[in-house]
Amino acid sequence: MRASVLLLLLCAAGAGCGTLFQRHEVVVPTRSTNTLSGAVTTGFITNVFYLVNPAVTNALAKGEEIAGHAPAPIGTLAAAGLGVLSGVLGLIAKAKSDKAALVPALIAGIEQAPNNEQVKQSVRTVATLAGVQQRLHREVKIITGP
Repeated sequence: MRASVLLLLLCAAGAGCGTLFQRHEVVVPTRSTNTLSGAVTTGFITNVFYLVNPAVTNALAKGEEIAGHAPAPIGTLAAAGLGVLSGVLGLIAKAKSDKAALVPALIAGIEQAPNNEQVKQSVRTVATLAGVQQRLHREVKIITGP
């Protein structure tokens, strides 16, 4: 019973602290040379990754500390459950980061492809219907430059 109350309190604390994951962006300058013309172009690539919110990590650590003071079977089970939850959150953050890494590659590929207007229009239409056109446009501008 105590373990379930502890887990419930931790979930409520995690939900009250905003989001479970924090988005981070690192902008990296790039430079490429056209092998035929010798022209050098510069641009930027935005690397996006996700980390577990420090408030959630702190709440899990506090929960494990409290579980350590509980009697043997309950405390051990609660600590093990919180450890598994921590690992699952880490795996989810990794999966979100891996998906976020695909976006710059897709944008750069579409922008560099010859005769890309039809593809760009199709992506614009789908993004507008999904309600993410403004975010997509901002990402495109970051990757391709002004």
